[in-house]
Amino acid sequence: MQLAAVVLAVAVAVPMAAPARAARNDELTLRVGLAYGSNALVSANLENNTGYGSGYRFGYYDSDLDFVELGRTSSSVTKLTMVKAQNIWVSGTSYSTSDNGGELIGCYHVQMPGSYNSYNAAYSEASDYSDGFVAWIDGAYQVRVGAYKTEAEAESRASSLGGTVVGTGSYAVNVTQTGKAKILFQFDGGSSTALGIMPDVTGAGETRTWFKGYRYPGGFRYERVNGGNLTVVNIVDMEDYLIGVVPYEMSDSWPL
Repeated sequence: MQLAAVVLAVAVAVPMAAPARAARNDELTLRVGLAYGSNALVSANLENNTGYGSGYRFGYYDSDLDFVELGRTSSSVTKLTMVKAQNIWVSGTSYSTSDNGGELIGCYHVQMPGSYNSYNAAYSEASDYSDGFVAWIDGAYQVRVGAYKTEAEAESRASSLGGTVVGTGSYAVNVTQTGKAKILFQFDGGSSTALGIMPDVTGAGETRTWFKGYRYPGGFRYERVNGGNLTVVNIVDMEDYLIGVVPYEMSDSWPL
């Protein structure tokens, strides 16, 4: 029993960083690192677990680790890949910073004039272009078009559309459908605010999401520390965390 107590204490202590009490339900919420440091990722996939909600919401987590929604996909989008915003090539489910023969997700875009007070308003405008998307940059919605390798390539398109060429910041993250180069949403909150993804747009009571072969409850945060690769963090309530971690840390044959 002493051994069990020690093992469980270590399991709970190691992954936690600065727990916060969520304002919505007063449950203790944890940040659990899934990919970080030398294991940070160029791209990070998510997939809805069938039967536990579908679609995704974009946003960020505030200081209480409550999710603030900025936009959402339809329920038909069940696979997402978050990609750091630089020149990235995608071939199937392989993402690379060098040309792998696949499609390019470029880091230069055409920004259209105008300001928008909601995701829906910006999305309506972006939908007029086959390669248009909504960007949330430093607290403001924007409409951007295209994803080009060089500024010169973007300049030609900008001239025809009446927009201006913009690059992407070192903290920006692109949200795409897995295996596709089209950007669904671009997020850049600078060094202080990281992209958050919350599974499900259907109102499911419980969500589970596949990431690297494991299913996780809760949501996810993607941060580019010092402009590097993606750090992936699971944002999860304490009760859900314990349900997930205890079976891996102690045997069900141990006494109650």
